[in-house]
Amino acid sequence: MRSKRHVLFLMLLVLIAGSLADAEACSSSWFGWSPIPGGATVLGSPAATANFTDLYVFARFPDSNIYENVLSRSAWSGWSALPGNGILLGAPAATFFGADLHVFARGADSNIYENVLRSGGAWSGWSALPFRTVVADPAVVVSGAELHVFATSTDSLVYESVFRDGAWGAWSPLPSGIILGTPAAIPGSFERVFVRGTDSLIYQSVNNGFGFWSAWTPLSLFGQPIGRVIGDPAAAIFSDEGTLRIFARGLDNAVYSSASIDGINWIPWDSASVGIGTFLAGPAVVSTFDADLLLAT
Repeated sequence: MRSKRHVLFLMLLVLIAGSLADAEACSSSWFGWSPIPGGATVLGSPAATANFTDLYVFARFPDSNIYENVLSRSAWSGWSALPGNGILLGAPAATFFGADLHVFARGADSNIYENVLRSGGAWSGWSALPFRTVVADPAVVVSGAELHVFATSTDSLVYESVFRDGAWGAWSPLPSGIILGTPAAIPGSFERVFVRGTDSLIYQSVNNGFGFWSAWTPLSLFGQPIGRVIGDPAAAIFSDEGTLRIFARGLDNAVYSSASIDGINWIPWDSASVGIGTFLAGPAVVSTFDADLLLAT
């Protein structure tokens, strides 16, 4: 089987001029960080998604709008604002749903908003999901013929809204827990949601495939938690390996990674494999048909 490239994109918030960087690796190793063209000052964590030809990177700018930078045929488009005059508070989330590209972000009223790029068309502009006051940024995954969005609300519960049959459903809570920040999610037969707890451990809840979510449990190795982090998680399945991988910013502001084959036992957090760096936010991760991509601010 062809080995994937593992690519790291570093987005730096710089007072004078922001810069974007990338790096890549062959086999299962990450290379160092290098700049992405179109330097800009960005706020918070980036988001990324890809189809079979293009990579889309999204970030919030100081004007409170979401901007995109597209890698197509080895060339970056440069940053351009999504239409709709959105006033967004937080970091975006993005995914392809069929041929349409969906971007989500938290609005000034603390509700979640969506902007959709239809296949062969234009951006829809920002429109609100069913109202729910949230205190952190959204996560999104595609699950079969449905689109699932997750966000943490004022009661410290993670809520889910599902897009099916052309409409968004009301928000429903996952099991209770002492939750902080932005969740991450992995699709699959047993959908998984990850979130940071008040004890700075990363917890997961697993859907049994029939709509029921398990209680939150810390990422552990043989029953022992693998360690504490200060940043929100990002997660993906690296499809060439079938491995669950999760990333988060550690206590020293480096990006750390952990992995699991069975979703039960997780290797301890490791920063050396990702590469040396100090970060302000992030990370974000996306797995494409020929590369695994990691972003951090």
